[in-house]
Amino acid sequence: QAARNIANLIAEIQSTINNTHRTVEDSTKSIEEQSEVVNTTKDVFEGILNAVKFIVEKIENLTNSLREIEEHKNRIVDSIQNIAAVSEEAAASAEEVSATSEEQSAIVEEMASTANELKSYANTLIEAIKQFKVE
Repeated sequence: QAARNIANLIAEIQSTINNTHRTVEDSTKSIEEQSEVVNTTKDVFEGILNAVKFIVEKIENLTNSLREIEEHKNRIVDSIQNIAAVSEEAAASAEEVSATSEEQSAIVEEMASTANELKSYANTLIEAIKQFKVE
């Protein structure tokens, strides 16, 4: 009876050991699978992190490009304003030249009219002098 009890006890211990061994193997397999999942997740997060870094770099480049575009735009606006000011000055100068030309034309016409009057007076004077004969 004692031997049978010991045999049963040994059988139970062996069964428990076998169950424990299977449980350890299953746990080891589960841990390995979870480790693979964790590694895969880690790789995915590293990929996401790299993508975010890449996007941040592109955003910084875009921001710098936008700043440069803004600076160029401001320079162009300044140039256009300068051109407009020069154009206004040129238009004002052209108006002054035109007015001066009109004044000079009027003066020339007046001088021509005065010259014609002087010629007429000279002719009258010559006719008057012809009446006096100097001997």
